[in-house]
Amino acid sequence: MNEKKDRLFSFACLLTATLSYVFICKPFVGLPLGVVSIVLFFLQRKNFEANRVATIGGILGAINVGMALLILLFFGIYFGILHMNGSIDWSEIIDSIDFY
Repeated sequence: MNEKKDRLFSFACLLTATLSYVFICKPFVGLPLGVVSIVLFFLQRKNFEANRVATIGGILGAINVGMALLILLFFGIYFGILHMNGSIDWSEIIDSIDFY
């Protein structure tokens, strides 16, 4: 029974990491899948013996989440510099966005 759970955790970890890359253009789907992959990786490590499938899934999920955080950081720095120079007016940008 434990071997089945181990395989299930490993497969779920790798599947969520792979799907996080598939849905990377939809950040509300891709990023949570990356986080779930990391959580499943740590749960698998805590409850069962370490294996390669879960390790690869955890690494892929961590790369995806880290890459997204770096992109957000760079965009934040870029738009912050534009705002400090007076090149961008946030009130115009927010008014132009159509929130449904």
